[in-house]
Parts: sequence; C-alpha cells; structure tokens
Amino acid sequence: MVSEALSSMIHDGCAAGFIQGLKISRNGPNISHIFFADDSLIFMRANPTNCANMLSILRNYCRASGQVINMEKSNCCFSSNSPPEVKTSICELLGMRAVENPGAYLGLPTVWGRSKKGALQYVKDRIGGKMHGWKNLLLSQAGKEVLIKAVTQAIPAYPMSVFKFPTTFCRELDSSIGNFWWGQSNDSNKIHWLSWENMGLAKIEGGMGFRNFSEFNNALLAAQGWRLIKQPNSLWARILGDKYFPDGDVLNAKKGAKASWGWSSIMEGIKVIGRGSQWQVVNGRILACGMIDGFILLGIPTDVPSK
Repeated sequence: MVSEALSSMIHDGCAAGFIQGLKISRNGPNISHIFFADDSLIFMRANPTNCANMLSILRNYCRASGQVINMEKSNCCFSSNSPPEVKTSICELLGMRAVENPGAYLGLPTVWGRSKKGALQYVKDRIGGKMHGWKNLLLSQAGKEVLIKAVTQAIPAYPMSVFKFPTTFCRELDSSIGNFWWGQSNDSNKIHWLSWENMGLAKIEGGMGFRNFSEFNNALLAAQGWRLIKQPNSLWARILGDKYFPDGDVLNAKKGAKASWGWSSIMEGIKVIGRGSQWQVVNGRILACGMIDGFILLGIPTDVPSK
C-alpha cells in the first residue's frame, strides 16, 4: 500500500513533464517504473536534470514513509550510446555505481548474450544440482518421481513462460532427467527400458506422466498469447501492440525482421492457439469469449436462437 504512493508520485511527475520515462516504440506508452515486492526498476532518460527530479521525488517519499533507499544495493545501467561524462555525473548525483549487467530480476537475467543456450545454462545447472546431490542416491523410484515432477521439472516453468527454448536444449533437459530416472553409475547411463515419449504418457496409459519440455514450453507460451488477447489494455500488451501489431490484430501479427526473443517466443504460442482454435458464426451478439482445450468458445445471450 505504501509503494502505491510512490507509484502515484512518479506517474504524476511524468504527467506534469517533471520527469521523462522511456518508450520502446514511437507511439508506445511511456514506461517510468516497475515495482514487484521490494524490487524497483525505474526507467528514465539519461540526463542530470531528469535524474535530479526523480531523486527529489524519492527523497519526499522517504521522508513521508520512513523508508530509506539502500544505495549500496542499488545501481545504474545505461544504454550503450550514453556518453561517459553523462554516466559519471548521474552516478555521482544519485550516489549509485554503474554496472554493465544489473543481474537477475524475478529469476531471469536482465541481459542476454548472443547464445541462447549459453543464456539458459543456469536452468540446466539448477536442474542438475537438484538431481545429482548426494542425498538423491538414497531415493527410491517413488522418491525420484516426486523430485522430478515437483522440483526439477518445475524449475524452468517461469523462463519457459517467457522464452521459447531451443529444441535441442529441451532434448538435453529431457535426456538428463531420463538418465536420472533410470539410474547412472560411474558416469555411465543404464538401459532406458521405455522411450521418453512413452514416459510422458499418463499412468493409466502405461507412462509416468513426466513432462516433455518442448511441449510444456509451447503450452506456457500459448497461455501468454491468450493473456495478450484477453488483456489488450494491460501495460505489456500495449507495449508489444504498438511495436509489433499497431493495427490491434494479434492473431494475424507478424514476427518482423528485428523481433526480440520474447516476441518471437510469444508468436510461437500464438501459432499454437491458431492451430487449436475455431471461429463460430452466430448472430453477431457475442457476450464473452473463452478457451478450453485449445478451442475458443463464444458465449451468446440465452434469448437468441443460434444454429
């Protein structure tokens, strides 16, 4: 509730022209800040006057709320075209240090390299760390099943809902979990008595119900695409809309020549929605729209007959 006051102060400052945020596209919304729990990201044009005005807002907020900013845990990240003298003056003004990589935010790296597999290596390392601990040698098959389903296969769920993982990388993760399930000894794998595709079947069908990471990735991205369709007025939808589909038709949006990894990934989810959806023609009085098992369902008034 207290941080809402800070958010309102920043919004009012932007509306009055007191501070300037950033725009991803020319006609897109102005982005000034993103708050989550006790983490705060503030976006501004890199000029001393702008930063001094933001600092004034932060000081007023601290005096009113009793909260204090920890400058040692705060940092500034500049775009590559920012002059060195501007970086120095802003850092001295704010009392923060400049960094090339601000680290992770909500579990995801804020700066990605050119190699997708290299950027996602931390996911593979975390999964391997959970499976190859010394305590896991004492697990029964039932214990391994719980570890795989509740821990290791849940680790990449958040990044998979944002980015499309390379197919080869997903296969490596599936193979790593398969080796753990069937057992390893002296760095050699034991015989896999059932293919991973069959292991992904439900138990009633002879499988174990393990996830296929590639299919799981597509399902999560389809859910993001569906959110984009259902929440067109949300901030992230307006940002993507003004940049990639200004006509407002996300279902027929194009990837574009210089699309980001995030947008390219969402496009894969839109394709999944397109393959599993259908249009239903009624009398034009559509009240609601939903999706179940890949199908778009259209709700109509009960007093209107339809065929």
